[in-house]
Amino acid sequence: MFYQIPERTRRLPLVFLHGYGGSMRAWQTTPDGREGFQNIFLRKRYPVYLVDQPRCGQSGRSTVGAEIQAVPDDQFWFARFRIGTYPDFNPGVAFPQDKESLQQFFRTITPDTGPTDAAAVTAGMGALFDKTGGGILITHSAGGAFGWLIAGQNPNVKAVAAYEPGNFPFPAKCRR
Repeated sequence: MFYQIPERTRRLPLVFLHGYGGSMRAWQTTPDGREGFQNIFLRKRYPVYLVDQPRCGQSGRSTVGAEIQAVPDDQFWFARFRIGTYPDFNPGVAFPQDKESLQQFFRTITPDTGPTDAAAVTAGMGALFDKTGGGILITHSAGGAFGWLIAGQNPNVKAVAAYEPGNFPFPAKCRR
């Protein structure tokens, strides 16, 4: 986890959780080099916490064994992030369509270094929210399902903003 706390902060911090294939890097910048949510919200005086899920990005070390295969999968990620059907962009897509931005996007995709573990994600995020005493959870894509689970288990999650969340049925204990 990476965090920054500006002077004269707002009351609740923002906690950012990435989706499948991603890392905290998705919140730091954009593929075409513009600044990301991290700096935008720091300027607005929000404490900002960027989290890499266990076995992803900078949290890639694991005690659970896994084999990472070298797989050319650009087409998969192009479709997964709703950019288009490789190499064609969807009409009206906001993604920058120059070659350099597309290459930077592909460089942000990180392999998991072990199996996804919902219990580890929710426990770790719960511990973070217990430490901050409350905050707003911002999720993207597959991180959205974890976000709803975390919010349902921890009253310190005061709100969830989910960007393009994956399909998630709300269990009864998550409805407040």
